[in-house]
Amino acid sequence: MLIYRKNFIFNLLYLLANVIFIIFFWDCLFSVMYIDQWSIQDIIFYSIMVNLATSLTEIFHGITKLPELILNGEFDYYLCKPRNIFFKLVFQNINILYVLEGLILNLVMLIVYLAVYSISFNGICVILSFLLLIEGIIIYELFVVTITAFSFRLEKIEWLVNSFWTILELKQYPASLFSKGVQNLLLVVLPISLIYYYPTAILLQKSNITFNLILIYQIMFIYMFILAYSSWNINKKKFTSNGG
Repeated sequence: MLIYRKNFIFNLLYLLANVIFIIFFWDCLFSVMYIDQWSIQDIIFYSIMVNLATSLTEIFHGITKLPELILNGEFDYYLCKPRNIFFKLVFQNINILYVLEGLILNLVMLIVYLAVYSISFNGICVILSFLLLIEGIIIYELFVVTITAFSFRLEKIEWLVNSFWTILELKQYPASLFSKGVQNLLLVVLPISLIYYYPTAILLQKSNITFNLILIYQIMFIYMFILAYSSWNINKKKFTSNGG
């Protein structure tokens, strides 16, 4: 910080601007009682659930490192080791402290939320919502595998990954706020609603656990598994090792 003082000052200003924007955003949000039948109380809980799901997805952070490992020639290390390459890629790159930090922080936020608003949830809904959340995370990560596997074939896929991260910002808002076309996009094409929206909407009783919903989860799981498996194996055949 002392050597690169200008860089430190600009980073400090950037962080300050982010804090000001967050305060401004929540101040505007608190001035509105309801947004499409979502109260500020519901929005706060939805935000907690989004952060919780995001923390759990960090368990699979190793998948997103694949393009960097291939470009740097470090993927050869995983090829030389026994056992499944995919699982080594995932479990050798888990940032346990980051995951625990997110889980603990969101658990504290949830306790404070329940204490302030004195809300109780149905036990069955909690269990089913948590199971759907876990399955949604797996579906989401299979989608990430499908995208990142193209790094075996293409030298640069940052444009593809960055495009996905940009669209992923829609997770910050309940899917019911968007038009039907966007809702279908977030449900079927990009499995964002499966991980972020429906587990929360079920707990808040804004969506019911129906046979059709459960069927959608199972169909998307099978579809994404086949897509990820095919993308990984087909694209991996184009990998020619470092300098190849």
